[in-house]
Order: sequence, then structure tokens, then C-alpha cells
Amino acid sequence: MNGFVLCAAQAPLDGGTIYLRVRASDETYHLIHLTQRVFLGSLSPQALPGRLYWDGSLVPIRSPLERDILAKLRASTLAEEPTLQMYPPAVSQQPPEASRQSTQTAESRECVAQFVLGCSRQLVTFVESVRYLHLACRVMFRRLLPWNIASLLRESSRRRTRG
Repeated sequence: MNGFVLCAAQAPLDGGTIYLRVRASDETYHLIHLTQRVFLGSLSPQALPGRLYWDGSLVPIRSPLERDILAKLRASTLAEEPTLQMYPPAVSQQPPEASRQSTQTAESRECVAQFVLGCSRQLVTFVESVRYLHLACRVMFRRLLPWNIASLLRESSRRRTRG
């Protein structure tokens, strides 16, 4: 199986969200996005916490698509010059390397390469974990029950346990 070529990564400082720009074996570019933190009171289909997205579409949990993405990430290699810039995080068919000048030192290139690899590994590890499933269940429960009903159920449960 051919893996992806890791071209770029971003990790906003929100507690674990990761964006990866990858190149597939057919030379197309794709965006893999793992949203980690979102305020649960304001859920949107574009940013469900703890969920994996492929080119902006939600990836079903434990689906063949998810398994394929994770397998290709495990087998991935680094682009010749990976970057931290996504140009912007939207699907583009133009390679990021072709649109920028290389001004990085050898040390900074190595640092960027390790960051991109680390983001990829972190994404795979989290999506394969039980925590990923637990978070998805919590989010779905909150989406199915409006916030006020979920609060009432919790309060009712507390009252029953107290007396």
C-alpha cells in the first residue's frame, strides 16, 4: 500500500486540533482535519469535537474510509520540504512547495519535518484510541438532546442519588 506524502501541518493552540495537507499517489492534494476542541454548546457539522474530516467531509467512525486514511498515514513519507502553511486550509490542487521560496535553514527544516511527522502520528494514535470513541459518543448525545434537556436529566439524576 502506498502511503501519503506529508506536505504540511498546522496545529492551532486549542488543545489538539490538527490539519494535515497530504499528497496521494495519484498526485492529488487532500486536507485531513481532526477537530479536538469545540465549545459543546455551539456544535456545528463543520467542527464536531474529536472527529476526523477528509477534504471537509466528516469521516464515519471505524469505516473503511477511516481505516484507509489511517493506514496511508502510517505508511506516509515526508515531502521534500514540508511546511507549516496550508495555503489556506482548503482543498487545492496546486502543490504548496511550488508557490513559496525556501528560506529555511537546515535546523528549521528538520524542526518542521519533525512537527509534521508528530502531527501525523498524534492524529493516528488519537483516532485509533478508545478516547476517540468516547468523545464521539458524548458529542452525539449532546447533539441529540438539546442542552436544557441534557441539563435537566443530569440534575434529575443528582436528585435521585441524594435522596
